[in-house]
Amino acid sequence: MRDATKPKRRIFQFSLKKLFALVSALCVCFAWLGWRLHEKRLERAAAAEFLKFDVGARVRYKRSGPAWLRAVFGDDFFCSVSSVALRGENTTDAALAPLSHLPGLMDLSLEYTSVTDAGLAQLEPLDELRFLCIGVAPNLTDAGLVHLGRMAHLEILVVGEPAITDAGLRHLRGMQKLESLGLVGTSITDGGLLHLSSVTRLRILDVRGTKVTHTGAAQLQKLLPDCEILLQ
Repeated sequence: MRDATKPKRRIFQFSLKKLFALVSALCVCFAWLGWRLHEKRLERAAAAEFLKFDVGARVRYKRSGPAWLRAVFGDDFFCSVSSVALRGENTTDAALAPLSHLPGLMDLSLEYTSVTDAGLAQLEPLDELRFLCIGVAPNLTDAGLVHLGRMAHLEILVVGEPAITDAGLRHLRGMQKLESLGLVGTSITDGGLLHLSSVTRLRILDVRGTKVTHTGAAQLQKLLPDCEILLQ
């Protein structure tokens, strides 16, 4: 009798282990699902928040995931904000706060805003950001480029504020992934270009409307032979 009952006890014990593993797996899945839903709610709220500061704000989404899962959970679950464009003086530092809820943001454009140097610090945690355009921003100075220089993952950077000078370019020396840099309308000179000689992946440099001369462009061209310099 004892020998006959042992296999049953082993089967019962093994079943409990499988049941425990299944329940644990389900708990993990539901926890992830709850977290994902929470993140998406924050993301949608952030997109709506931009409209409070800028009625012309443009927000674009990137869809991912297989079609059958989108059919089950809905497109919103698999859509993430990939691009944001804000414009106008009502766009202040406070308007950038919702960006912290957009971990998948890849493109950001800020045109004619009231953003300050301190406000740009909010962009540093955006690890997926690849394109950043900052148009005319009267409250922006060379000090703000400190924060941009720390965004080593950027591939395209455009800064068009006249207050930016050679001193600001020093902060961009470590941007090893930068491929395109637009500085149209800034106050940089030939001396400032030398700070960019360490940005070896740079392929396009637009310095039209600046104080850069053909002589300065030629000097940088020798250091970065693969870079196209737009001067006139």
